[in-house]
Amino acid sequence: MGARRIVFSRYADRDLSRIVRFIARENPSAAERLGLRLVDRAISLADPAFVMMGSTLKKRPEIRRLVEGRYLILYRVFPDRVRILRFWHTAQNPKKLKVDV
Repeated sequence: MGARRIVFSRYADRDLSRIVRFIARENPSAAERLGLRLVDRAISLADPAFVMMGSTLKKRPEIRRLVEGRYLILYRVFPDRVRILRFWHTAQNPKKLKVDV
């Protein structure tokens, strides 16, 4: 099977925007680098060799997570696409995490 299409959820788009804006207040160039690194890592999941690299969530085994620095990239694999669900800082309260599958 070839590469899957990557689709970002509305939550993932919003998360990424918030992360970059927050960091940009102190260091715009670091914010840009982090934003690009998170997107690049998410896009790497299109490659069949990497898509199953992340571990599954205990209570939601259909959702996988990939660690990038202090961030989790939460995603779901479909036959034709990978849906990026959230970018979540590990210091945030996991009870507030809502996942749009």
